[in-house]
Amino acid sequence: MRRVLCSWLVLSACVPMLAVAAPVEYGTDAGWGRLLLDRAKRTVAIEVVGINGHSCDVQATLVGSQGDRAEAEACRFQLQPKGQGTLTVVVDEAARDACRENCGARAWFEGDYAPLIAACTRSALQRRQQEGLQAYRGKRFDAALQLWSQGLDACEKTMAWADVWRWRNDAAIAASHAGRAAECQKLSQAVLDDAESLTQPGDAEPFSFAPSDADTARPLIAAARHNLAKCGGTP
Repeated sequence: MRRVLCSWLVLSACVPMLAVAAPVEYGTDAGWGRLLLDRAKRTVAIEVVGINGHSCDVQATLVGSQGDRAEAEACRFQLQPKGQGTLTVVVDEAARDACRENCGARAWFEGDYAPLIAACTRSALQRRQQEGLQAYRGKRFDAALQLWSQGLDACEKTMAWADVWRWRNDAAIAASHAGRAAECQKLSQAVLDDAESLTQPGDAEPFSFAPSDADTARPLIAAARHNLAKCGGTP
């Protein structure tokens, strides 16, 4: 796509300009990874949060004319198109050890990254969260519920599990204050159902989680139980 910039003083002096591609933010299913691709600056940034808080932080540069390969010093990987805009990150076999230096022991950045819709980018979700909190603190409970519920409907698939549980809990307590008990129960129960599916039989709390993940999960589960009781369900 080309744009033409013309001087108002000299109409015959027109300078053709190439439109600059904006950075594209990608995410993984379940929200464990985020990739920011800036083809104009020829950079790739990948952030991953793995088990027990271990993470990856990769800052790479695109190489070659096709822009489908990236290097972060000795770490080299490919960006392979998979359809519908999805990119698969594949690390060169000879560079695996070098690439692992960018990650904790229980995190890795290979995998599929799909382009995020505008509502589900990190900045958009942060904005919506703040708008929800402002509505809640202003006692506009229906508005807060709508903001959090719409965010979950649009973005839950690419949000990290802890963020999904937080948003459900926030939406549930807003629903309770709005007098919408059925929605409060549904949101709270969804957290508890997820927790049950990740907990070993007989465990009252998520001891099957890695330690720091369990520390994150416990207060979210406790909040869901409290909300469920508050809105008339059985915790």
